[in-house]
Amino acid sequence: MNKKQNSVSFVLDDILNDQRIQRLFLEGHSCALQLWILRIEGDEFIEKKIIYGRLLPYNFDNNSWSFSDNDNSEAFEGYRAQVKKLNIYLEGPTAKSVIEKLCSGKTLRSISDICELRFGQSKIDELFGDTKLSHDELVFKPSAYLINQDAHPRSSIGSPHGSAGALSASIVQCNKQELFSAQGNYNVDLTSMVIEQLNQDTGLKFGDHDLSRFGDIELIVLPSIDDQEKSLKSIQWSDDKKEVRVTINPKELRQYNHFQLNFRIENSDQLLYSALKIANKDGIGNYECTFNVDTKLHSIADSISLDTYGAIDEHTGEFTLCDRWTTHFIREISYQLHAVSSSSELKKFDWLEKTVTQKMSDRVAKVLSVKDNNLTSSNNITTRNIDPWVPVNRSLSKAFKRIYPEKSDGAFFPRWGTSSGEGRLQFTEWFKDLAQASQGHSITVFDPYFEDAGLDLILLSSAPDSDYIIFRTNHQTDGSQTTKGLEILLRACIHNNKLMQQKTINIYGVSDGSLHDRYILVTDSNGLPVKGYHLSNSFQSAAENYPLLITPIPTDVLYKVVEYKNILLSGSTEKVTHLYNSKTRELEPVKLNNDDTFFENDVIGDVLSHWLNEPDLKRLKGRELINKLKALGLYHDNFPNTIDPNGLKSFIDATDFSKVDFSSYWRAIGELLSRIVSKCHDADYFSSKKDFLGSLISILKQTLSREYNGDTKRELSVISPTYFKQTLSDLLHSSTALCHFSLEIKQSLLTWGEYFCIQYLWAYAPESLVEVVNAQAKELNNEFNKSDSIRLSVLGQVLREISHTIELRQTNDLQIASLLNSNNDFLKWLAWCELDYRVASSNELGIINTLQTNEQCIFICWLINRYSKTDQYELLFNRLVDELHQRLPDKVELPLLRSTIDSMRGNMKLSWAEPWISRKAIVPLIDENRVKFEDASQIWHEELILLLEPISLRGSRLFNASREGEVTNIAAWLWAQSSQLHQKKCLKNFDQILKKQKQVIQQPLSNTANWSNWDNSLKVSLWIWLFTESCRYYNSITGRNNSQKLVEIYNTAKELALVRPESEWLQNETFLQINRVAEQVQATNSQLLEQL
Repeated sequence: MNKKQNSVSFVLDDILNDQRIQRLFLEGHSCALQLWILRIEGDEFIEKKIIYGRLLPYNFDNNSWSFSDNDNSEAFEGYRAQVKKLNIYLEGPTAKSVIEKLCSGKTLRSISDICELRFGQSKIDELFGDTKLSHDELVFKPSAYLINQDAHPRSSIGSPHGSAGALSASIVQCNKQELFSAQGNYNVDLTSMVIEQLNQDTGLKFGDHDLSRFGDIELIVLPSIDDQEKSLKSIQWSDDKKEVRVTINPKELRQYNHFQLNFRIENSDQLLYSALKIANKDGIGNYECTFNVDTKLHSIADSISLDTYGAIDEHTGEFTLCDRWTTHFIREISYQLHAVSSSSELKKFDWLEKTVTQKMSDRVAKVLSVKDNNLTSSNNITTRNIDPWVPVNRSLSKAFKRIYPEKSDGAFFPRWGTSSGEGRLQFTEWFKDLAQASQGHSITVFDPYFEDAGLDLILLSSAPDSDYIIFRTNHQTDGSQTTKGLEILLRACIHNNKLMQQKTINIYGVSDGSLHDRYILVTDSNGLPVKGYHLSNSFQSAAENYPLLITPIPTDVLYKVVEYKNILLSGSTEKVTHLYNSKTRELEPVKLNNDDTFFENDVIGDVLSHWLNEPDLKRLKGRELINKLKALGLYHDNFPNTIDPNGLKSFIDATDFSKVDFSSYWRAIGELLSRIVSKCHDADYFSSKKDFLGSLISILKQTLSREYNGDTKRELSVISPTYFKQTLSDLLHSSTALCHFSLEIKQSLLTWGEYFCIQYLWAYAPESLVEVVNAQAKELNNEFNKSDSIRLSVLGQVLREISHTIELRQTNDLQIASLLNSNNDFLKWLAWCELDYRVASSNELGIINTLQTNEQCIFICWLINRYSKTDQYELLFNRLVDELHQRLPDKVELPLLRSTIDSMRGNMKLSWAEPWISRKAIVPLIDENRVKFEDASQIWHEELILLLEPISLRGSRLFNASREGEVTNIAAWLWAQSSQLHQKKCLKNFDQILKKQKQVIQQPLSNTANWSNWDNSLKVSLWIWLFTESCRYYNSITGRNNSQKLVEIYNTAKELALVRPESEWLQNETFLQINRVAEQVQATNSQLLEQL
């Protein structure tokens, strides 16, 4: 059939006058307009772009623009950007006028003036008032039928609602590609931010099948749900599975009087049943019909679908599609079961631990936790026994993909010797095809051993004016094979000068050890990645007889490779040398490294002469020293591992510390001590050597004045400065543990001399060492700064040494007193850890008197928390609680009560300290009239408010009757016993929280746009309902009346929670507790009535 081209395009009136979406513009009906605007602000420019919008039915209008006033802007290169969602709720005719004026190119400010709309916040006008559409770049897409989102449409966009189909017309911006750019430049991070924000706000997938929505303003109606988003259709199987009964409410399909329904059943994406029936009107205005189906189809149905058709007059024979809907059934569940024991072993893994920060400690502990007796089993629960062809075909598909794989960009080239050169030829062909296909692009090669073979390949394959960047290793060791390869490469550059001048080839040398893997990266003129590959071998002659595997790098990973390339070029993290430029023919000579060894130290002969009592060793070093040791019969294969460590005392006795530069000798001694297996420990001797210890203090101070060499090749791993800035209270409430620091490992930036300097000072002069630490901790920046690297290395080493002795129970009273007298709370905390061990091992509470009076109760509370959950220490726990009650004053005011409770709960929430913290520690004080109800209520109220606060993206709102339920119960009991003024203050906070939940629950399409937020708001409302129900109960048993505000919050919370049907709450623990409390309220009220 021939199709003649009609040049008449769609105009705005075509979609505004479409009768199928007229619900949006009807008098007396409300709708919501939502606009997502990208605002980009640089020093000299501001861009505002409407990146998405939608108009859809709603149940409220106020003619006022609103938005969330939190600053969610992010910094990018040269500008800041943010995506904001603007909402306005309009009456139908006003909405139509707003859309018309928006499409005519008017600004939001102008539209608001004309249509008498308000800016609910002045900031909206300031930030977005001049936003507009380019009216000459708009086209109009007619209404399309969109299946519900939960049907998981594969080839097109779906309805924005999970369980309701939609009709959607669109205003389309033709300049969609420009919406992603800033000043004409694309930025992958900006794009990611935009997509993530849109996905989060809408529940759609703009980075996937909803990409075509980008830049559109959709006009949407949802015929199968009402303005409260409640379903207008019902589909039910009969008990015997022989019938499917369908009922529809035509509330949103007012233009039709007759309906036909098409019901379908699918199995494995194949249609098994499809029937079309006319629906009959029942007595209440709904339409219904029944489909007769084979009983067995119910058992193998993977999905069911319903299409609704409507007609104004059934005699015309023409029915119009109104709605599409599909739902899928879960027929299979695959799961993996891990049987986890109650205990685990924490393995040491220095390779990981020495490179991470304290903020990562929880994640590190998780990956290092090993449970040797864990059992893992996998299983599959399926109902496919009645339709076995599905798993058969699925298995065939999986096997076929393995035996007949799709063609990829990867390649494998066999080694030269076994392929008679075929592998090398294939690789040359592959690289030449890549070079020819990448004309106009830049090719970057990362290869630590790139040499003349790779250069020849580039010259052979590339076109004139091509652009290559090569990164390879520089600064190798004298005589090494890799250094020879670098020299050969640079000679080849000189030899091929004329040929290379036709191309742009830049070769960069990266510091030794910084470059390892081999990549090829192709980028376009904008610096965006086109393709990239990982190579298993280098472009060098030494690898010519090894197989070569080439693996394509996924596009999202390529952006990180591009970032790595840019970092190398900037020289911000690695020392990069520009070795060669083909245009200027500039050449950088190869530099070499040499490493000193133990015997090369200038004073090592002097040290060993005293240590071994051999004067002939003085002033010797290197090979001469080794030969002398051999001649004396002192040198052996494991020298100096087994020499006598007491030689250190001989050296000290022979040294006049007032006449020598002891630091140079100690550096050599440190290297020597690091190689000796046994150590010399003589407390009386070393403690008496004041000159020796004073020299060590001087060495430590010299170390602290040493500047950090940022070019060092050693890993930089230092302690976080925040530890030394924390208060004692912060540390007692944190998850920080002594085991986090107890490592007998040298900090990478310290020498062995500095390591043993700290070790000897802590063992024999702890007061002096603590004084130095106190002074240095004050000099630290609050955040990590590279200039503090040496200082942090010293402090970290001190911390390791102290922690290690405490863990081994080797700390003496002098060391503990030094820590307790410190003016740094972190050091005090270390002493508290030691005192904790002593109390637990001896059950002697008199140890507590070691502390200052104002710290004793806090220390007891901290111990109470530590021994509250173990039956082994139940006696100690009870003694500590009694001791606390005895030491607290007769009247415990709110600040002291708060400090006491905070100390007892440690780093956990109050709910995890229940029920003992309230029933054993606090209620007895209330019973003795030592604590006021209002003060205790304030603390439990604050904890409950925290539990109701927003949770993290990956978190979940937990409610356990014995923990969170107990906190809620105690909070309600304390509240009911408090003054009316305190009660009003508490209820005000709950009222504010409920208003936030109401905003979320009543957002358009809230249960689909962000189901997690919607579900969370329902649970918060349910929790507040429980609290108010509990308050009503305690009021009832004390004979108090419920205040008007309490009743108001109770009703609001209940109404919001029951947006989800009560039947769906029946298994929820919070709801079950509400029912239990409600029954108690009812029983109490009944008893009061009987008494009357």
